[in-house]
Amino acid sequence: MDDYKRPKQEEVADRRKIILGNFDYYLKKKGITAKKYCKDNCLDVTTVSQWRSSRCFLSIEQLEQAANYFDITVNDLMYSEEEKKHIEVLADKQYNPILAKESREIRMIDRIFSKPLPFLTPAIIYIIVGLICFFSSKSSPFWVFLGLVPLLITFFTYDDSLGDRRTFQIPYEDDIFYRMENPKNQFYLIEIILVSFSSLSFLFSIFWLSFTAKQAANESGIVFWLFNLVSSLAACISCVVLMFIAKDKIKADIYSFEMGGFSARVVPVYLSLSNLCFAACYVYSFWATEWPIVVSGGISFFFILTEYFVACKKYSEYVLVYKKNGKDPRPFYSKLDNKD
Repeated sequence: MDDYKRPKQEEVADRRKIILGNFDYYLKKKGITAKKYCKDNCLDVTTVSQWRSSRCFLSIEQLEQAANYFDITVNDLMYSEEEKKHIEVLADKQYNPILAKESREIRMIDRIFSKPLPFLTPAIIYIIVGLICFFSSKSSPFWVFLGLVPLLITFFTYDDSLGDRRTFQIPYEDDIFYRMENPKNQFYLIEIILVSFSSLSFLFSIFWLSFTAKQAANESGIVFWLFNLVSSLAACISCVVLMFIAKDKIKADIYSFEMGGFSARVVPVYLSLSNLCFAACYVYSFWATEWPIVVSGGISFFFILTEYFVACKKYSEYVLVYKKNGKDPRPFYSKLDNKD
């Protein structure tokens, strides 16, 4: 399985320009003509001109041949100077970096599994925004719209912030992936119970809001009631979906792009916190009859947050490993990780 997306045509064209630019640079640096290069490498004398005119292009073997000829690595031909600053060649001392032919983008997410608390930073932002909404809701009900801002920001940025993305060059025969010794999820039943209770709490909020809909008779009531109802419904649905994700079998070997089941677990956490913020704004005006939805919202948030930490506990058993061709995988630690 490949841990990267298939490049687009324009990306391929750009990459070819970089390779040809590097190729011409080393021809000039070595003082070699295209004709002499072809002769020395037993190629047709028109080969280089065909590369330049895009009638054909260097094969993998020809890239390695050129790297050997110029006494450089394949990376020196494939990447621009700016790109080389951000690329690490993963190879043991017995490996010659010229063997590196495949680009792998890996999300280094080990720390999220073992220490998930720092990655709940958006929750702090929600609380701050919630307080602003709460104290401003008396002047205008439309302040509650502010509660959507951190939710949207999180939606568009969470996946990209899920660990550091790094690019490595490794031999085609080798691999990098996460491995777990015991893939059986011993916390499965606990997760289902926690998510179920959280879902029931949201369901209670929905029914309670339906029975007390008369409180939404004025403009302020309608805005608060609608936001609270929609947020409770969205959070409830996300919990139901999560129950299906939680029951998925955890695999022994998994690539970083397959962590969708884990990353999805944070969605109900943020939705439940948003629901709690909206409920607080609503209850601010109708405390006498609506206080139960704040209580149920707090209970839901507690259960779903606990489930997230339980899931992190299980996923922390994954270890990033590097598997050389024909050998057993060994734990992998990059240079950058050692600095942390």
